[in-house]
Amino acid sequence: MTPPTPNQPFDSPPPRTKAAASRRCAGLLTLVVIIGLGSPARAADSRERIHTVIAAMIVKLPSFAKWPAQPPQAESGTATLAVATRDKDVLATFRKGVEGRTIGNLTWRVEQASTLAEAARHQFVFFASDAPKPDADWYEARREKGVLTFGEGGENSCIFDFVIVDGRVRFDLNMVQAQAAGMGIDPRLLKLAQNVRQK
Repeated sequence: MTPPTPNQPFDSPPPRTKAAASRRCAGLLTLVVIIGLGSPARAADSRERIHTVIAAMIVKLPSFAKWPAQPPQAESGTATLAVATRDKDVLATFRKGVEGRTIGNLTWRVEQASTLAEAARHQFVFFASDAPKPDADWYEARREKGVLTFGEGGENSCIFDFVIVDGRVRFDLNMVQAQAAGMGIDPRLLKLAQNVRQK
């Protein structure tokens, strides 16, 4: 999907065709299905199953973000998800679920990030449970270009934090971190989030 232009309010008429608007609505509906009706991640399920659902959600969420500057993926057509982990199985699951997928106008790649410094080179970062977590200084350094971060386990250090609720993968939304990173979030996602941190 075509990302919003820099500083474009979500409630302003977007400079896109009806077909693009339809794809955006379809993306939101798909996200709702993944959250509400998609494959449940039961406690007995493996981490691989949970991470597969998380990967499917991650590739949908960026189209509902507003970037402080024109993101490089808008021109290149390629989005790279950095997976911050030392766990080869976690990395393999994300590569299987994300690598080569085309969503809207973006084709996804996956790279491993072993440190916060490596993660800082990317605009999409998933922080696995074994990875060091970003702090306020890390977000502030990314503010000019923006970054979307995804985490797991309710640690609340990422913009989107995936949690298991009633056996399903849901997400908490941290608007404090989003603002620190210079990112705007489509208000419709606030209604889908399990919890929203505003301050």
